Amino acid sequence: MRSITEADLLAQVETALGDTADPEGAMSVKELSRALDIPAERVRDRLKELIEQEVVEVCRVPRTTMTGTISRRLCYRLAKQPERNETV
Repeated sequence: MRSITEADLLAQVETALGDTADPEGAMSVKELSRALDIPAERVRDRLKELIEQEVVEVCRVPRTTMTGTISRRLCYRLAKQPERNETV
């Protein structure tokens, strides 16, 4: 059986964030944990690394609670990469 490397896990988080249906392109730790089928603590560890590398950024996104109240939750999305002006 192939062992999963740290790079594999980081790539999974990036892929999950890139494939989210959320209009903000963001997911909470709980949503990422479900999507990746890994514990929330491991998701947080991966997110810390991606934030340090400026691949992921923290944002607040409206989410509906169990009672129907809308509140802004901390979520994570892929950081917008600066556009490069390429001249030939």
